[in-house]
Amino acid sequence: SGSAFGPYSSSQWFGSTTDASVRRTSIQRIGNDELTWETRTEFNAGFDALLFKQKLALDMTYSHWVNDGAISQLSNLIPFAAGLQGGRPYSNFASSKYNSITTDLQYNGKIGGMQFTLGAKGTWVKGIRVKYDEPNYRNEYQVRTGRPTDAIFGLSYLGKFATDGETQEVPQIYDEVLKAGDLKYKDMNSDGFVDDNDQNMIGHSSPRFYYGLNLDLKYKGFELFVLGTGRAFYNI
Repeated sequence: SGSAFGPYSSSQWFGSTTDASVRRTSIQRIGNDELTWETRTEFNAGFDALLFKQKLALDMTYSHWVNDGAISQLSNLIPFAAGLQGGRPYSNFASSKYNSITTDLQYNGKIGGMQFTLGAKGTWVKGIRVKYDEPNYRNEYQVRTGRPTDAIFGLSYLGKFATDGETQEVPQIYDEVLKAGDLKYKDMNSDGFVDDNDQNMIGHSSPRFYYGLNLDLKYKGFELFVLGTGRAFYNI
């Protein structure tokens, strides 16, 4: 890198004296000859059906896919002691799997001179981290591997402190002074205080269910189409 030898915070040093002329070399980037494209393996199965004299059409599809070898610069599996902080190589490491079920219904009918089509569609989907670059956590509740790909980690909210004295029972390092009415969080590892080691999965950021409804009306050359969509089962 051409940087002078020694810590940046206290100027350059060599031995017991300051010497800005002594140079050092540090690794800035390391190549990876085995780096390749991320892969995706997918399986789909489904069926179609026409019911009630072909007035009702039903379509169902199940999908399962795995995204493997996502390109990432590993920050936890390679220790700092290796001296590769900024020069860590990119690797095909992360892996995640997804499952989804889609159902599509469509009913065609006629009332007098008016034709109509009523449709509904819903998709349930969820992803799980199979392999993930993360520290070797001491507690199982901190682990990201095996959790949803959109998992949200944070402190579990218990309510508010009722009295000033209650704030001293389990100190929280985030606040210098706690008072009655302040937010209270759960001490997950029961070590007597609340800190980053108490963070656990508290929700997920993406909906689990996507749905849509549509109505198509036709009468004497006129047509009206109405569409509505929505998402449900968040946990944020």
